[in-house]
Amino acid sequence: MRRVVAGMAMMAALVAGLASADAQTRTEASPPTTVAAAPLMGRWSFEWDGASGTYTGTMMVDRSLGGDAYHGLVTVRRANGTTLTEEATITVRDGALTVKCYNASESGWSPDNFFLAVDGARLVGYSLDNAGNRGKRIVLWR
Repeated sequence: MRRVVAGMAMMAALVAGLASADAQTRTEASPPTTVAAAPLMGRWSFEWDGASGTYTGTMMVDRSLGGDAYHGLVTVRRANGTTLTEEATITVRDGALTVKCYNASESGWSPDNFFLAVDGARLVGYSLDNAGNRGKRIVLWR
């Protein structure tokens, strides 16, 4: 009888352990949710004092890539009215955003990187292109 009771106790402990591990796995596999994720999505306008000129444009954050990363499209307008686009990966960490651009629509354009911090309802920071040229300031708003 003792063996049966001991066996039943071991079986109950095993089932409880599996249920706990299953619940933990489901929790760990769920994507993290942040308050900042929803406000980041959508269209942002910007003014940019870059290393090679002054620009205006938009950044459209269109989807989550999972975790703290998002996909976007940056459209840059030069003073002469011509535009170019770059795809971007936007990463949010510790209240700061990093925008790494790639796949520029114009040959010879060095993809841009933006390092931004939240300033009220705006994002403010600087740029650094892949050639190492640092822009003075960029401000994004809705």
